[in-house]
Amino acid sequence: TYYSRSETVRANFSFYESRVKGSNTNVGGLTLLEAGMGSVFTTREARATLEMLGTHHIYRGGVVLNRRNSHAWANNTDLGIAVLDSFVAGGPTIA
Repeated sequence: TYYSRSETVRANFSFYESRVKGSNTNVGGLTLLEAGMGSVFTTREARATLEMLGTHHIYRGGVVLNRRNSHAWANNTDLGIAVLDSFVAGGPTIA
């Protein structure tokens, strides 16, 4: 609780969104493109706050909403070949 001499109301709202997309991940060296994978990660956040200044007090309140989504998929869903210390071909390690 804070002391205040005036009476006003303030409201704030903010929205944040971030999206990250990866393609052909886990590919490089002797790993073929069909053995890679793709992925998408999305996060969203909304914030709302309210501040009311009374004659002797400040009242503050707010709410935050978060949502996160992630999805990963194989470039190729066929069976793959992985030779340790050599190469990876065909489907990826996830399917």
